[in-house]
Amino acid sequence: MESIMQDIKECFLCREEMIKNNNFKRLPSSDLECHHIMHGMANRKISEHYGLKVWLCAEHHRTGKNAVHNCRETDLILIRAGQRRFEEIHSHEEWMSVFMKNYI
Repeated sequence: MESIMQDIKECFLCREEMIKNNNFKRLPSSDLECHHIMHGMANRKISEHYGLKVWLCAEHHRTGKNAVHNCRETDLILIRAGQRRFEEIHSHEEWMSVFMKNYI
């Protein structure tokens, strides 16, 4: 399944930072890592099924202080963004049926 979060292969969080700072430029599309927004063995498969995944640079994925795998706040930013996008396509009821927890 393709990502429902991104149309372009670039770091999702680098793009979010650029939007926040109103500083736009082309981002690299290489050396990126795929991150499944809902993690854990069962949720990873569900994330894959619904396209709840994003591309991240290594710093935002696993090596940086605020990387999604090192920082719960960053993890929740992505989970909330994933829930909002999922509910645009499906519904809040379906989100709750699948993931059983509301993050927003």
